[in-house]
Amino acid sequence: MSKDPAFLFYSSDFITGITFMSNEDVGIYIRLLCYQHQHGGIIDKEDFLSMTENKPKVIKKFIETDDGYYNERLMTEMVKRNKKSKNLSLNALKRWKSNANAMQLDMPTEDEDENEVVNKTKKTTPRKKAFDFESVWEKHPKKIGKKEALGYFNTTVKSEEDFNNCVKAVDKYRKYVSDNNIEAKYIKSGCNWFDSWEDWVNYEEEKPPSKPVRASEEYVHFKEPSPEEKKKVQELIAKTAASL
Repeated sequence: MSKDPAFLFYSSDFITGITFMSNEDVGIYIRLLCYQHQHGGIIDKEDFLSMTENKPKVIKKFIETDDGYYNERLMTEMVKRNKKSKNLSLNALKRWKSNANAMQLDMPTEDEDENEVVNKTKKTTPRKKAFDFESVWEKHPKKIGKKEALGYFNTTVKSEEDFNNCVKAVDKYRKYVSDNNIEAKYIKSGCNWFDSWEDWVNYEEEKPPSKPVRASEEYVHFKEPSPEEKKKVQELIAKTAASL
């Protein structure tokens, strides 16, 4: 059977997902999707790494496995299309066999074929653990752009360490906003913050010095004049008054 020549392309979702990518990144991203589709759902590691060198935003769109890399959304669409195509073919063969009274063919039933597709999917698609996005989202001080934020969360949080760092980052940002009385219009919206949440993992505010800073020169207090100095001043005053 020839390779499937196409896959469903959801333009609205795609535009949302590439909002912060450069034109060059988008070109590489599309090329990798086509590569994955034409190579059975997995991109060879060496080819992937050579195409994505210094392209972290493109790399985030794919999941690494022992065999290579793949885009989760495209893999799902490929499996769904493959399942639908096989079911349509089986139904057509059944109608042809019934109408023509052809010889009995040892074809799998539709249910058997569906199970085969599901089992194949389980083998080729690594299971990705779901992390609790809602718990992090509830902590963010400006809940705008949840759909986009979830997309960034899913592409960056792939391990327990990532999730713990994300929680740590949102706690720090929330504290930063509170401690500095940041106006609402200057608070990052959820979608913008989740696009670069890693920047807040190690963020530390500058703390004021614990002791007051001393001047470089010591302050000189007023000094009481000596009796001799006082006498000279009085003589000068008397002399000035006599000359008037």
